[in-house]
Amino acid sequence: MQTDTSGKRASVLLIALMSAGYVLQGLALAAPAILLAIYFRDDLATFIAFLLRTLGL
Repeated sequence: MQTDTSGKRASVLLIALMSAGYVLQGLALAAPAILLAIYFRDDLATFIAFLLRTLGL
């Protein structure tokens, strides 16, 4: 007797696509922080001053 695995295959594919979407969403949310860290990688004091100025403190 042959079993139908197309439903299982489709659900695995859907889970894989959703996982990839979550990874991309996380990268998109982290991108500004990553870019700021690269830009200010040499000078932490400048980064802190930029952050305080941006927050209006």
